[in-house]
Amino acid sequence: MRRALVVLRGAERIWRELEAPYEAARTRVLVGRACGLLGDGAEAEMSFAGAATVFEQVGAGRELAQVRPAETRGPALA
Repeated sequence: MRRALVVLRGAERIWRELEAPYEAARTRVLVGRACGLLGDGAEAEMSFAGAATVFEQVGAGRELAQVRPAETRGPALA
């Protein structure tokens, strides 16, 4: 799992360099999941929060709903 995390972080960096925020955020969700499986809840939450910010900015409501806890969700995005 740690090897996958290294690869995912590299992929996220590449998406950011390519100025592809949606793809970077989707990869960040995978980073968060990997961190969670490795027992690093704080890093997982930071990854999910960063992804949520991007999803909100680009209007990706479905993805936003998947990474935000129900009690912090704002109005649904189309």
